[in-house]
Amino acid sequence: MKQKFGSLIKTLSRELDPFKGLITLALVLLFSHILWHLLFEGDVNSDKLALLGYDITDSVKLFSQWQADVLAKILDWANIKVEQYDRVLLFEHGRALRIIWGCRAIKQSFSLFFVILFCAMRPLAKLTYMPIALVSLILFNFFRLYVISYFYNIDPNTFHFWHEFFRFAIYGFVGIIWVVGVELYDNLFKKSDRKQ
Repeated sequence: MKQKFGSLIKTLSRELDPFKGLITLALVLLFSHILWHLLFEGDVNSDKLALLGYDITDSVKLFSQWQADVLAKILDWANIKVEQYDRVLLFEHGRALRIIWGCRAIKQSFSLFFVILFCAMRPLAKLTYMPIALVSLILFNFFRLYVISYFYNIDPNTFHFWHEFFRFAIYGFVGIIWVVGVELYDNLFKKSDRKQ
């Protein structure tokens, strides 16, 4: 019985070996999700956010305000007319979008930090890749907000579809950042290690 169990574990381990990285990614995302909920309090659809019971809403509002300002400029550049009132964007059809902390990709940035921390990369590669990955996530988040706003401008009833679609797509983008880091970026450091 003990031998069969050991043999089963070895076979299972061998079969799952090609998926080791993907399983690690899923476990790290699960870990970061649980840790987020242990450390932070706040409904993703509201302005309030607290870290270990300490209200950090005002700090996060600064980032949300910056994001609303940049998004309003991007929309204006794309010829989508909006009036901006603080963090609220009023569209020509009379309906508005409000930029809150959940729009900032703060939770996804938190998850991305742990994904890179636990991924199979050299320490120097992780250290230098982290800012690149975070900037990439911020840029993707602006793309996400633009697409949501674009379709909201055409038909406000599509908001929930695009919002939910990108809620999942942004984690897919975190996965792409992870693949690029492990498969491409870390290889740059492998080549430099071989030269020395």
